[in-house]
Amino acid sequence: MDAVSSTTAYTLIDAKSSGTSKFTVAASGLTTIASGGLTVTGGVTLVDTGLTVTTGGATITAGGLLVSAGGVTVTAGGLAVSAGGASIADNQAAVNTLTVTNGISTGFTGTLLSMNAVSTTKLYTLIDAQSSGTSRFKVAASGLTTIVGSGSGGASISDSATTTNTLTVANSVSTGFTGALLSMDAVSSTTAYTLINAKSSGTSKFTVAASGLTTIASGGLTVTTGGATITAGGLLVSAGGVTVTAGGLAVSAGGASIADNQAAVNTLTVTNGISTGFTGTLLSMNAVSTTKLYTLIDAQSSGTSRFKVAASGLTTIVGSGSGGASISDSATTTNTLTVANSVSTGFTGALLSMDAVSSTTAYTLIDAKSSGTSKFTVAASGLTTIASGGLTVTGGVTLVDTGLTVTTGGATITAGGLLVSA
Repeated sequence: MDAVSSTTAYTLIDAKSSGTSKFTVAASGLTTIASGGLTVTGGVTLVDTGLTVTTGGATITAGGLLVSAGGVTVTAGGLAVSAGGASIADNQAAVNTLTVTNGISTGFTGTLLSMNAVSTTKLYTLIDAQSSGTSRFKVAASGLTTIVGSGSGGASISDSATTTNTLTVANSVSTGFTGALLSMDAVSSTTAYTLINAKSSGTSKFTVAASGLTTIASGGLTVTTGGATITAGGLLVSAGGVTVTAGGLAVSAGGASIADNQAAVNTLTVTNGISTGFTGTLLSMNAVSTTKLYTLIDAQSSGTSRFKVAASGLTTIVGSGSGGASISDSATTTNTLTVANSVSTGFTGALLSMDAVSSTTAYTLIDAKSSGTSKFTVAASGLTTIASGGLTVTGGVTLVDTGLTVTTGGATITAGGLLVSA
């Protein structure tokens, strides 16, 4: 067929059925199949303007579909590949190979990219994103997601929500879970890197170094249950101290050492805040050793023991010129100082023993005062002076040397008389 008209308003072919056009070829070359579809054996090559099928679709039984220009645009009905899968390739440097978009501005409730495999086994892979043949992002059928970085970082997760978690790691197994909810591993032989660096506004708040050193920069540490167990390395608090608000402090092994370098602060303070009714012990010490070779208390000054309590109870006070001990009380009916020995028989020691090694005798062994006035004194020479109240002796008195001097008041003998042997 050949028409020489300079216009293209005519039709080359117009095949009708019962007066209705079924197959037309316009002068421009546009071919229209009005119904019945198109079956092509041997393939179809569309050089220009594409292919428009208004109804009935297009069926290619062999040879496939090759679009050399113009691409393929599906304006309705979507694209479904029922067998053979699909392969999308491109050789352009700055164009996306595959773009999936949804033009609904509001109310979209579907899924932008949905994948489904019905195999009952889980040996296949849902996603395998590769770079030069190396898997970089892989999602197994089990859901296991593997991200393999190449030096630019593995993954970055960000969000702009105010009340939802940016990252949630959960395990839905109700019983028998023995894995790790979050596992991290670096194989570097050096330990200059950081395992965890949690920041707030760019400032590190919680870090875990490769060595395992954990640093909490602010906010402290709160353990609500289970306590804290340190198997090695100890606990170092560089600032803020340690405050125990409940449960007390118990050291089961290793003892405790308390040191300080401040001039005007107590090194150790033991207090009880109960205003009334306290019946416990402010400081209690107990050693269960059957031997008595150890020491309960050894208070030293510059390495010299000043106050020492042996396991036997023997208490030694060593003064350094400011006095050895001062005992005071405010009770009205109890003894201020009681010296007792509980041995019922065989006691041969001294209930109260005093010893001064000074070569001079200008000091006093005993000076018993009442309201600041000496009432009973024993000088270093042994001279005993009773300032007032007199002396009552039951059982007699033996004067070995120097005799008896009565300066005032005289001497009254009510019975037994006076015997002077020499």
